This record gives sequence, structure tokens and C-alpha cells, in this order.
Amino acid sequence: MPIHRLNTKEDLFRTIAECSTFGIYILENGIIKYANRTLGQILGISEEDLLGADFFSFVHPEDQQQVRQNMSQCLNNGAPTGPYTFRCRCVNGDAVYVEASDRAMEWENGRVLVGNLTDITSRKRLEADLEREREIFNLFMEYSPIYVFIKNQDIRTVRLSKNYETMLGKPLADLLDKSMAELFPPDLAQSMEADDRRILEEGKPLKVVEAFNGRVYETMKFPILRLGQPAYLTGFTIDITERYLAEKALQKAHRELKARFQQIKQLQEQLLEQLIRDPLTGLFNRRYLQETLDREFARASREKKPVSLIMMDIDHFKRINDSYGHRAGDKVLIELGQLLASSIRSEDIPCRYGGEEFVIVLPGTPLEIAGERAEQIRSKINNTRVSYRNQPIQITMSLGVAAYPIHGNNSDAVLIRADRALYHAKQNGRNRVVVYRSTAVMPPPA
Repeated sequence: MPIHRLNTKEDLFRTIAECSTFGIYILENGIIKYANRTLGQILGISEEDLLGADFFSFVHPEDQQQVRQNMSQCLNNGAPTGPYTFRCRCVNGDAVYVEASDRAMEWENGRVLVGNLTDITSRKRLEADLEREREIFNLFMEYSPIYVFIKNQDIRTVRLSKNYETMLGKPLADLLDKSMAELFPPDLAQSMEADDRRILEEGKPLKVVEAFNGRVYETMKFPILRLGQPAYLTGFTIDITERYLAEKALQKAHRELKARFQQIKQLQEQLLEQLIRDPLTGLFNRRYLQETLDREFARASREKKPVSLIMMDIDHFKRINDSYGHRAGDKVLIELGQLLASSIRSEDIPCRYGGEEFVIVLPGTPLEIAGERAEQIRSKINNTRVSYRNQPIQITMSLGVAAYPIHGNNSDAVLIRADRALYHAKQNGRNRVVVYRSTAVMPPPA
């Protein structure tokens, strides 16, 4: 495109005006004598249609008095006015905010007003939005039920919600631009500042629980970033005293309930022990023996394993009672029970069958091994002396051994055969072990 030559100052003015992003006008007695293209764009009308129009017809009725006053003052005093803000009314009825500046100049037939304006509607809307947000934020800080704070990088207060007045007992104005040491006790202030500096350094949020003036508070702190770097520190604090006390009470109740359950469990175990134990010897009783036999024989049947029984009886126990008294007999039973319990494996089950009779159940033990163990027990008993009132009492036992499945398919059958073997041991001199249907009788020691 050809470049136009500027021949006069008027050509220069018009060129500058047409290229300007400002709306430019010249008014004579309020009538538009000149308007550039930008002014027409702002008002939604062509610049040709603006010429000869009353400028104030484009000014919002509520702002006309202010604009007339500003322009009259400029014309009368000759001093520039502005920038000032008012609303223009577009041809389509929309209102736009403009910012204008005016200056009086001499032209052709007298003094005219030369001015420029720019559309600031977007800026005004943004300012209005910011003002609304500021008002909402101020209302929030005024009436917030939680404690809200903003601190700067020096860990000094910038904004605080009004309820801090109640917490700290001072007017809000006396709480701003203060360090933590000026508001809180030394230990708490030191802990707060350490947490705050950590957040500003790491740029990560942090939740803390703190005690102050007999209350417990939970605070969520986090950094406010500017250009990716922590610039401020903010947080929300709530009073959790009631919840804290309730949790502590609940924890205490839980501990007490757990302890109570443990006591109940111990009592149940003690009761169970009383139900299944012989009170004198501490061995299992006959009732538990029957339950054990049913269980062990069923398991042995499933696993194809043997179960051996040793039935034993104290020799001449009536003679001990008659010679030394029933207390001596009880002591013999007690010490014998202890000896049996210490002579068997953990999986073996020693029981007091009744009176001076005992039974030991040996799960998974074949007949031959059961016979050997029966002899070991017999020998150990034979070498034991029970002391009663400084008198040694020697005891011996006769033992009968039988086993599943070679001596029977159920516990009753095996128990009967062990009893028969015991009877055979008694008939053949006592103080010996007899394995059912075994012709070899193990003699007592010399």
C-alpha cells in the first residue's frame, strides 16, 4: 500500500487520532464536532453518525450532571480535568464504563473541549468482583466459627479472624503484626514458629494439635504460593477440646472394657479348669477324659494313627490311709499328680480316673513305646518317697497298657482292655506294667 504524505498539522492530528486506542472527541457546546473510529466502536455507532450529535445523549442519565460539571469547569478554568469515570449508554442500550480526560482549546469560532476516553468496563467488573470477594472474606473473618490466620514470611500475623479476640483476650488491632512469642507462651510459641518455618521451607501442609489455656486445638496449616514459592502462611484452627476429652474417655472406657473382658475370659478359663480338672491333684478329671477319648480316637481314625492308654492304680492305698491318715493319702495323691504331669509330653493327657486310679492318654503313640514309657513312670514312682510329718511314705503303682486300634475300635473297648491289663498286674504281685495280652510281665526292680 502507498504511504500517504502528511501535508498539514491537521493531517497529522487526524492520523494520530484514527490510530489511537482511545476514543477521541471534540465538543462545541456539547455537540460532537469530531470523533474518531475508536469512539464509535465504544458507543456502537459510526463516527459519521456521531458528528453533530449531542455528546450527553450518550452519557448515562445518572452520570450526566457530574460529566457536565467536569466539562464546564474545564472550559471555564482552562485547566485539564481527569481522569474521571462515568457510564456511557451505547446505541444498543448497553452501559459501558469509561475513563475520560478533557482539555479546553481555542478553535475556529471559539473555545472547544478536546477529550479522550477508554472503555474500562472489564476493569470495573473485575474491581466489583474483587470488592465482593473482599466483602465476603471480611464477613468470613468477622463471623467465622473457626479460627483463621494469615502470617508473612517473618512469621508475623497479617490477618486474624475476629474470634481470636476471645481466644487471646485482646482487641484484634492489638493482635496484628505480632510474632508468636508476643501472643503465646514461650514453649508453644517456639513450637508454632518451628512448624511455620518448616511449612515455608518445604511448601507442604501440616496438621498439628496444640494445647492452650486449658483448651485443645487442631490446626491445618499450609503455604500460600506466589510464582511457585511460599509467600504467606495460612491456616484454620478448631477447638477440639470436647472431642479430645470424649476420645480420651472412650479410650479409657475401651481399656477398662478390654481389661474387663480379659477378667471375664480368665474367669471363664478358671471355671472351665474347675469343670475339667480334679481339684486335689490338678490333673484332668474323668469327665474330661471321656471327652478327650472321643476326640482323640476320632482324630486317630482320620489320620490312621495309634492311641495308647496307660491305666494305673496305687498299690495298697487303703493301707496308707489307715496307717497315716487321709491327709497323708491326699498328699500322696497330690505329689503323684505332680510327678505324672512332669513325666509326660505336652500332648499327653493325664487324668485322675477316680480314687487312687489314673489314666494317661498318649496320642500317636504305638503300643510298644507306650509300654516303655509306662515302665519309666513306674520306676520313677518306685524311687519316690512322700514325706508326711517327717515320715517317708513309699508308694508303688500297678499299670496296664492297651492301644487303638489293635485292642479295639473305640475308646470304651481299649479302656476295658487297659483295665484288664491293670488287673493282671495287680494279680501278679503289683508294682509292675502289663501290656494287654502280653505274656511278658516286667518285674519290679530288686
